Amino acid sequence: REFDPTAPANAEVPDPYYGGPRGFDNVFDMCEIACKGLLTTICAQYQLG
Repeated sequence: REFDPTAPANAEVPDPYYGGPRGFDNVFDMCEIACKGLLTTICAQYQLG
């Protein structure tokens, strides 16, 4: 979750198997936020609009 600006330092993505059906939704949301942060970082690093 390094690229999730809302996550605490060194936060990990939990195993969704132990969170029931909602656990998978939560992990998906975490991944989606981190992917947006990663894309923002890449765009800034390579000066992509």
